Amino acid sequence: MNAAKDSYKYQSYNYMNKLLSVIRYEGVLDSKKYKTYALVAMVIFISISFAYLLPHFAPGYFFSNPGGKGAWIFSSGTIFTSVATGLIAMLIGTTMSSDTISSEFESGTITRLFSMPVSRAGIYFGKLIEKYILSLLFSIIIVITSIVFSYYLYGNQFYLSWALFVIFTIPLVFMGFVSLSMMLGSIIRQPSLVFGIMIAIWIAMVFMATVIMFRVGFNYYINFIPITNNSVYISSLYPLITNPSGKIHLSYTVLNNVSKSYSLSLGLSASIEALIFIFSGYYVFTKARIR
Repeated sequence: MNAAKDSYKYQSYNYMNKLLSVIRYEGVLDSKKYKTYALVAMVIFISISFAYLLPHFAPGYFFSNPGGKGAWIFSSGTIFTSVATGLIAMLIGTTMSSDTISSEFESGTITRLFSMPVSRAGIYFGKLIEKYILSLLFSIIIVITSIVFSYYLYGNQFYLSWALFVIFTIPLVFMGFVSLSMMLGSIIRQPSLVFGIMIAIWIAMVFMATVIMFRVGFNYYINFIPITNNSVYISSLYPLITNPSGKIHLSYTVLNNVSKSYSLSLGLSASIEALIFIFSGYYVFTKARIR
């Protein structure tokens, strides 16, 4: 009995070491890419723009921060729905992951990876976890920047106990794009083509949401449109946290929805979507053949 337990512990420890080796491998690759540092600079610039510059220089319904004690939550969420829903999330998520799998196939290094004593599951999820860590870094930058500038503009900020929740929720936006890019990378194997297809998919989903919004109204069906729902979910955190039992006014419609039910339905659909993309990508990657 003890021998079986020891064997299980050894296997678990061995698997974790192999998984960590893939995470470190992917982290080293990203640390050598200029685009990683460009993305960090982009996230910092965007965070400052939405938290400080836009309330000053672009006042209006679409961009302006409503201010108040929960302004930091609004700034953190508006990043993902302003200009065009999901545009910024798509650019960041796709840029950091379009070559994660595809470049390994394109350059031939996938042969070396497959020859290592690591399962394909370990390779795939190791790369995915490293992207989540990178997404978490971007999330921390966004939330801290929003808190600092909201404090500067509007005074003491409330709801800071929700900061960790928001920090760990924002990566959900990126991971939808990351997992879909990784799945496409196992099939297409050309980073530039993966990036182009991701843009095309995003345009199609935004177009679909816009058509429904103008023809039917902003209803719960929009919550289940892939790619856009995760971005809208982050934006819905502001009314959910500041007034969970109240009504949320939705553009392009005379309907009002309850903040809690509206946000929870978005969160549920975004989580299901991310899981579907992650495990679909895992399946495609495990079945991929070296050409």
